[in-house]
Amino acid sequence: MSARRVAVLVVLVAAMSSRVAAEAGFVSSERCRSCHQVEFDRWSGSHHAKAMQEATPTSVLGNFNDAVFSLAGRTTRFFRRGDKYWVRTLGPRGQDAEFAVRYTFGIEPLQQYLIEVSGGRLQALKIAWDTRSATAGGQRWFHLAPEEAALAVGDPFHWTGALYNWNSQCGFCHSTAFEKSYDAKRDVYASKWAEINVACEACHGPGSAHVAWAGSENKTGDNGLLPLSKARAELNVCAPCHSRRTQLGEPHPVGDPLMDGFDPSTLRPGLYFEDGQILEEVYVWGSFVQSRMHRKGVRCGDCHEPHGLRLRAEGNALCVTCHNPGGNKRFASLAKLNYDSAQHHHHQSGSDGARCVSCHMPERTYMVVDDRRDHGFRIPRPDLSQMIGTPNACNQCHTDKTPEWAASAIREWTGRGPTAHWSEVIAASRRGNPSPAGLAEMVSDRTLAAIVRASALDELANAGRVSAAVVTKAGNDSEPFVRAAAARALDSLAPPERTTAGVLLLRDPIRAVRIEAARSMADLVPSMKAEDAGVFAPAGEEYRRAQRFNSNRPEGHYNLGSFESRLGNLGKARVSYEKAIEVGAYFVPAYVNLADVHRVEGREVECEKTLRNALVVDSENAAVRHSLGLSLIRQSRTKEALAELAAASTAAPEVARYAYVYGVALNSSGRGDEALAVLSKAERAHPRDIDVLTALFSFHRERGDMAKAKTYLERVNQLRQETRKPSPLPPGEG
Repeated sequence: MSARRVAVLVVLVAAMSSRVAAEAGFVSSERCRSCHQVEFDRWSGSHHAKAMQEATPTSVLGNFNDAVFSLAGRTTRFFRRGDKYWVRTLGPRGQDAEFAVRYTFGIEPLQQYLIEVSGGRLQALKIAWDTRSATAGGQRWFHLAPEEAALAVGDPFHWTGALYNWNSQCGFCHSTAFEKSYDAKRDVYASKWAEINVACEACHGPGSAHVAWAGSENKTGDNGLLPLSKARAELNVCAPCHSRRTQLGEPHPVGDPLMDGFDPSTLRPGLYFEDGQILEEVYVWGSFVQSRMHRKGVRCGDCHEPHGLRLRAEGNALCVTCHNPGGNKRFASLAKLNYDSAQHHHHQSGSDGARCVSCHMPERTYMVVDDRRDHGFRIPRPDLSQMIGTPNACNQCHTDKTPEWAASAIREWTGRGPTAHWSEVIAASRRGNPSPAGLAEMVSDRTLAAIVRASALDELANAGRVSAAVVTKAGNDSEPFVRAAAARALDSLAPPERTTAGVLLLRDPIRAVRIEAARSMADLVPSMKAEDAGVFAPAGEEYRRAQRFNSNRPEGHYNLGSFESRLGNLGKARVSYEKAIEVGAYFVPAYVNLADVHRVEGREVECEKTLRNALVVDSENAAVRHSLGLSLIRQSRTKEALAELAAASTAAPEVARYAYVYGVALNSSGRGDEALAVLSKAERAHPRDIDVLTALFSFHRERGDMAKAKTYLERVNQLRQETRKPSPLPPGEG
């Protein structure tokens, strides 16, 4: 058996059908209490137990005594009628209305409130109650995103919008055995759960088999519960809710491999800094799996008591259970040193700087008041702040100092200079100067975390510099995260290479890998051998099911449309894009792709109309302006076209393609000097973009400037050679 098929521990303790409650074997936490009183008592006061509750005088912490909150010209009132809690605010019809609060959502450091609207939807109000003490600034109403307070109804970030819909965004992680149960034809939810909160069986699996075992006279063999004694098994339980991911379907049996039910994010821009530190709210898992602690076998329960969720010790006492002069027998490679000392932390004992977490788990604040710590347990690197602009723990405290000062202090303490870090390779790639060799080395470097290696492969593919050898090797990796990145990278390969590498990934034991391979290979199906098409078919249907599961969001329909378009099913693609716009009129990519279907079908007037509708939604969208410019060129409306292409190039200078197309269009219109100016500017911003360099070669050759033309030709051929791609230019030209 190859390394990529090494089995991940899965224990299915009871048959789970598409129904919950008794049919699925869920017995409720009250049934667990009769034998596990201590664990139940710890859990009953935890954030899990109070993740979601009926709105009652016991559970509601906010001030509903006719309290008023105003921001951005809008006023929301909180009041009571008898035992019911009410909110008067701007509702889904664009007018102020009164809504009953159905449930509380969370408890500390803030509490949100869920309001039921039409179609079985529960929406999370964006005005929350700060549950901290008054002395800490709490006991007040506040807006979770003050900069969004004036958003109109219809915006996905309005509290009535898709991104604040509990059924799709929150329910799975805030209740037990949750099923979204969305009906796309009727646009309604029939969501259900076994228990309203995160109860015993959310982590241990359905309990009916365990209850039967406990009541039997012979208690040998499997006790019917998921064993959490191994790091990977435990992480598979925690990760679905403590990661930034896309859900692929339901149900997802407790403890199954993460990527059989979810597609977790890599270290994408906007979510993580270039060195892997948390940027956006990513829910712990993505930072933890980067850490050496994770790779050495540390698991969540080593630090967090799993029932009450409190830390197993306070302050530095938690860290020194392992990081001490005597070490820890579970981790033989751990240095036996006195880490809780000035010799290590170089700060006054008892100060904030002497706390382990201050240096190794810096905080970021989300939702205005919720401080979350980075779980990468990394060494502070102010030198990286100097080089690539990432934050560092030193200057988070010493805000009046520079990264240079902090880096100098660390050199004085340790007597060592900084070492190379993989983030330098990632940063260079994102600044338009990718190193194919450096990124490829990262992909194969098993001393790096799988999430880092997968991110490097994404960078290679995005830069168009990935080779078949790298993808094939990654497709045989033991880590599903890396194999999923290989499946995404298939898009960058020539068809024969893509087929060879892709068929293997279509057979992968992990669903997230199979469906990504299906997406990447869809356009090859018409030319596939019957045997390969047979392998594609079930993976392709899995991809469709995953998108249908997410059809409550426009992205699900958009992905279906893209998939059908790649298969050549333009009629199905058109219907999916139209449905995406119907579900989310704000989702601009659906307009762009729908317009492209119209283009292929020869309906240029409909193409232009669709793109102009998109501009009503987002008048500054560069992709729309670019596509509209191309449509106008096809209609021989050159003057209008150039204006749109110029707007696209100006709005998104980071996209070399827009400048390239605009430059070519200018040159074709007899405006060669302007074309050269546009492309020369693009070349300075994107010195390794082959299309821009090729155009500059051609334009200088047309002008008879063979010296300049030759320099661009040499650069093009050098870049082509790096990825073993043949030059598009005939031999001897130039």
